[in-house]
Amino acid sequence: QGDALAQYNLGIMYYHGQGVDVNYMKAAKWLEKAVEQGHAKARRVLIYLQNRERRPSNQLGLFVKNRTWLFYLQNALNRQR
Repeated sequence: QGDALAQYNLGIMYYHGQGVDVNYMKAAKWLEKAVEQGHAKARRVLIYLQNRERRPSNQLGLFVKNRTWLFYLQNALNRQR
């Protein structure tokens, strides 16, 4: 699982390029991990990324949209069990 705050901070670092190269895919990956643990601010940033990068030609937008959808679908299925 890991530490949600640390995962959020890594996502923000990759998003802004703080100490690392800017990498939106890695930012989304780390923010997603924090969201899975209930980190509300990470969820807001991930939604922002999703809305900002919504153009179909943008790989990050598709990645974030699809991964977020799968996360919520898996949670819904797990609740039904």
